[in-house]
Amino acid sequence: MTKSATLASAPRSGLRLPLPSLNRLRRALDWQAAVQRRRLAPVRAQFYRDLWREAAASVGAECTQQRSGLTLISRNGLATFVRGSELMLDTELAKTVAGDRVMSFAMFQARGLPVPRHLAFSADTLIEAERFLAELGAPVVVKPLAGTGGGRGVTTGIETPQALRRAARYASGYGRALLVEEECSGASVRLTYLDGELIDVIRRDPPTVIGTGTETISALIAQENRRRRYGEQPVALSPLRIDDDMRNTLKRSGLGLGTRPDKGQRLAVKGAVNENASRENHNISGSVHADTIARLGALVTDMGVRFSGVDLIAQDTGRPLSEAGTVVSEINVNPGLHHHYLISDPARTTPLARIVLERMFDHRTGVVAL
Repeated sequence: MTKSATLASAPRSGLRLPLPSLNRLRRALDWQAAVQRRRLAPVRAQFYRDLWREAAASVGAECTQQRSGLTLISRNGLATFVRGSELMLDTELAKTVAGDRVMSFAMFQARGLPVPRHLAFSADTLIEAERFLAELGAPVVVKPLAGTGGGRGVTTGIETPQALRRAARYASGYGRALLVEEECSGASVRLTYLDGELIDVIRRDPPTVIGTGTETISALIAQENRRRRYGEQPVALSPLRIDDDMRNTLKRSGLGLGTRPDKGQRLAVKGAVNENASRENHNISGSVHADTIARLGALVTDMGVRFSGVDLIAQDTGRPLSEAGTVVSEINVNPGLHHHYLISDPARTTPLARIVLERMFDHRTGVVAL
């Protein structure tokens, strides 16, 4: 049964930060993340410019950049605006509702969908999270309750109260409301839906580095980030950051940032998949059980979401949800498109941007009249 807690009713712990201190922490975390992401901003911007230009041409539309930073895509007197992966299909309110993880879990459970065991808490009720960890007796994940994406504020592989407190401090930099949940075993799989119809499935593996026999893991990460910034073709749109998630992942394998992997040895360096690259993304369309496809399609339709990515932690996508040890971990409204293009086998790429544009223009939805 899912655990829950009333944030105001639980005993207080030593983690509590005064509001000014919490705000300073949040600004520091945001600044550090922003600096790292800024280095890849040109790669990210060029990727989406090329993506929308090619998608627009494929549906007979014109694509022009606007001074506002938006991209205007027009066809036969109709137009839509995009910004990166943002589309004019779902409202910000729908995105906010789906982004509240406890609210989403309740919606999933109401439809008989399996979710991770979890607990909402805050810095004031950390003792409840510690009790959850002790009762579970297995690793947990700590993350902000809502309002973040891209793995910001997330730490996996937490096994001790000390690690839990560190993760809670980190997540608190992105918001007071936090979530602790069991770390489920299995692959991270995203099913992307448009108007309740499944259009693509991507398995997203954790980010890796490949040993040279001489460089440390820390040096390999620096090399990987240079590859992401300066490579001839984009392989990722986010930097690979050294954080507690990485340290926990390496520690569980008996490794550290100073370890020198053997030549050709491939090592997963994080539990969270958000900072992975193309070699870790795999199109597995056709491998998901029909029952799973139908139930998740009904879920996004019931929630009134048009374009979404439903994330599963799955041991076997070919079996029904009730049998496979699979959990529904998250629903992403207006999900990023790059995971579907930056994949290990480009020949299996689904033209997601073209499919979405065609639907918008053909159904006159998410568009404006010029």
